[in-house]
Amino acid sequence: MLIRRLLYVVGICCMGAMSLLAQSGDTIEITAPQPVSLLRGTVTITGTANLPAQTGYFLQYRELDEDLLPVGGDDALWSPVTAIVQEPVVDGVLGEWDTGPVDDGVYQLQLVVNISDGGSARVTLEPVRVQNADVLAEGARFYTGEGILAPTPTAETSIVIATPPPSAASPTIAVTTVAGVSVTALVQANVREGDFILYPPVGILEQGETVQAIGRSSRSSWLYIRLSDGTEGFIADSTLSINGDVFDLPPVEPPPLPITPTFTPTPTSTPLPVQANLSVVSFRINPSSPDCGETIRITAEIQNTGTGPSFNSARINVVDRELDDNEITETTSGGIPPLDAGEKFRALIPITVDEEPNEEHRIELLLDADQQVPETNENDNFFTFEYDLGDGC
Repeated sequence: MLIRRLLYVVGICCMGAMSLLAQSGDTIEITAPQPVSLLRGTVTITGTANLPAQTGYFLQYRELDEDLLPVGGDDALWSPVTAIVQEPVVDGVLGEWDTGPVDDGVYQLQLVVNISDGGSARVTLEPVRVQNADVLAEGARFYTGEGILAPTPTAETSIVIATPPPSAASPTIAVTTVAGVSVTALVQANVREGDFILYPPVGILEQGETVQAIGRSSRSSWLYIRLSDGTEGFIADSTLSINGDVFDLPPVEPPPLPITPTFTPTPTSTPLPVQANLSVVSFRINPSSPDCGETIRITAEIQNTGTGPSFNSARINVVDRELDDNEITETTSGGIPPLDAGEKFRALIPITVDEEPNEEHRIELLLDADQQVPETNENDNFFTFEYDLGDGC
């Protein structure tokens, strides 16, 4: 099981590493957060979605189990983080992930870019941990998109990839020692040549071992430490308990990245027959009787009931309407990735209705609101659900 876990993690993290390594403007990448980040609240996701013949992009996520494998297997459903964004992004904000409605746990995050020929390109980032529970270790660290806040997570919030013992040939970085900042390993953690998991290890900091921090990465939250045998290297801050102010440490520039993978999509010009059909096969809201001002979690299961793939992703438009005066009170949206024939996708879309209580409302859901998916039946893309809005405001 351990070997299986290691092979899976190393393989997938190499996919996610494309985000850090890509240099071209025509590429797809996630630059933040990084693997082994601890997320809380609304998280800003940055990177690049800029491929030739790109028609749009979206972000999605799904949960991993204790072996860092997708819960439900490789065919497990993804949930949307953003709706489809049609404008390309180069080294900027891809979207924001509100982790509040998400259960605490370990997840993979995926950027999907749609191509005009009906295909798509994907980059997966993992593992990241969502931790929104109030019961946290004092000074736990969280990535919010605006930097790292406070120090020290617990061992439960750390994910460490074990690797072979240190290599003898590693570069030396000159750093002036700053007294007063020490770190203790919450779990056995790798010390690496650079501030990312693709760099080779140069040593191991054993669980409970305390050493001095002598610098911090100039581009991430990783720290630069000196082991008891004199070896120096970078270590993920999420694996450490930190004593002292890391911002007193001098910035250290990591060495050049060890590899530079490239991504080249392979378009096809073959005409695609219209065989797909998107339908809502199940729908529910939680809570079932929401109060005024309470966030409603809409769960809609979408299925391609046609005989062929949908090829393109699509936007779900959601409207809440007060039936007494037929006025729209709130709108939001979600996304659907390309689906094979018979494939299902679970869309989780939050909406908050802050209106007069004790009124009858209707949620109206429109599939493929931008008409990105040619379908055999365009008349079954509309779904409605009525409920009574309770007190609370």
